[in-house]
Amino acid sequence: MITADEVTDFIGDPFLRSMNAEGITPEYLAKKLKEELNATKDEQYPDWKIRQEARKDAHKLRNDYPPERSEVTGADGVPLIPRIEIVLVRPDGSTG
Repeated sequence: MITADEVTDFIGDPFLRSMNAEGITPEYLAKKLKEELNATKDEQYPDWKIRQEARKDAHKLRNDYPPERSEVTGADGVPLIPRIEIVLVRPDGSTG
């Protein structure tokens, strides 16, 4: 199994490397999620909401969630599909 450090080294993200160095790894976040899922009373965790939001923020910062998608539609409600045009430029400045 590949470790979080190996993935970070492969990707080369210094922010993820810093989070891993501080112990905010996927394994740590999974452990915290399990604690939240198994909690029985809010009185047991008076700062429950703060902890949960911090864990969610950590996941977002690590890019653990898929990117949010948005769709733009025209006046008729049909999705607009962006058109990307690639133009190759030669060293002499000509195109084509």
